[in-house]
Formats: sequence, C-alpha cells, structure tokens
Amino acid sequence: MRRVDSLLGSCSLTELRQRKSEKWREYPPEVLPSFVAEMDFSIAEPIAAAVTAAVAIGDCGYAHPGELADAFAQFAAGRLAWAPETAHVYPVPDVMTGIAEVIQAITPPGSGIVVNPPVYPPFRFRFGSYGRRLIDAPLARGADGRYALDPDAIEAALSEPDAAVYLLCSPHNPTGNVWSRPSAGWRRSASRGRSPQPRLAGRRGSVPSARGAG
Repeated sequence: MRRVDSLLGSCSLTELRQRKSEKWREYPPEVLPSFVAEMDFSIAEPIAAAVTAAVAIGDCGYAHPGELADAFAQFAAGRLAWAPETAHVYPVPDVMTGIAEVIQAITPPGSGIVVNPPVYPPFRFRFGSYGRRLIDAPLARGADGRYALDPDAIEAALSEPDAAVYLLCSPHNPTGNVWSRPSAGWRRSASRGRSPQPRLAGRRGSVPSARGAG
C-alpha cells in the first residue's frame, strides 16, 4: 500500500474523526466522507505555530494585511513571471470571493460568464448575486467516462454577444482535470476577432488569476 509522504502528516482516521468540521460531522463514523474538497493533510508546522501563538495572546481581531502584498509579489515573480503592483494586492476570505470581486471589477452588470459544467456549485449562485449570468459550455464526456474541454461548446458560448469572461477551473471541480496548455490552446483562436475580447479568469487551487484573452 502506498503511504502518505511524512511531510503531509499521517492522515490518521482516528485523528480526522476528532475534527469538528462539516466533513467529519455530517455522517456517522462508518462513512468515509468525500463530498467536500477539504484538506485532510496536517497543517504545516510554521502555520500551526503562528496560529497557536496568536490564540495564546488573544490576537483574534480584524486581520491586518501585514507583509502580504510584498510576499505575494515575490511569489508571483518567481512562480508566474508576473510583477503585480503591491498597492493592488488585497486580502480576501476565500478564492470564490476573490474571483467574484475581480469579475465585478472588470465586467459591467448583465455580462455573461462562461463556465464548464459540471462545475463547482457556488458558480451557479455567486455571480447571479452580482448581476451577471452564466453561459454554459459543457464538458464533453468520452466513452471511458472521462471529461474533456469541448472547443465547439466553448466557442459557441464565447460567441454570445454578452460573453465577457471565461472562467476556467483548473484543477476542475468536480472532475479533477488539470487542463494542459494544448487542451486549452484553442482559447485564443476562439476569442480572436471579437471586440471586446472575453477575458480568462482562472480558479486554480488557492491562487486565482485573471488575464486578458488577447
């Protein structure tokens, strides 16, 4: 049996069942829950130490961004070859909030947001509350049951007159696909010639990004 890398902790069921999150409290002990994408690995020691130290002195007030902007700028430069303005870096409580705020900033009310269902359920209601509407470009499902991007469906969705953003989820939730550059390479040709061009906004793990589709 393949064992978990020690860097990630033990993933002991005995320890996990002591947790009080929805994942580990919704169903009885004989059920192994997998209905929500929640990390079961151990928290990194530096993070655990920082949280423990904060709680020990009652440091539970409203968060200050501290050195977040500089830290993110360094990360973006090294990982993404991107140099964001630190003045434009803002903390958000979760990825979906960040994406929703970006879409609100770069699109007018009534804009269409292209998604690839089946897709992360919050996409279905989050953007409606911002006055935008979803345009579906369903994934194609092969005979082997695997899902893939459907260029024809995406091109048709992007052709709708109010399509302003294509929201690409990678790793895709719930299929687990990580889209390669070749699989998404049609994106430029699909949007070429449109004015204005739709933008691509991505949800990738915990690092959301948005960039022009030109």
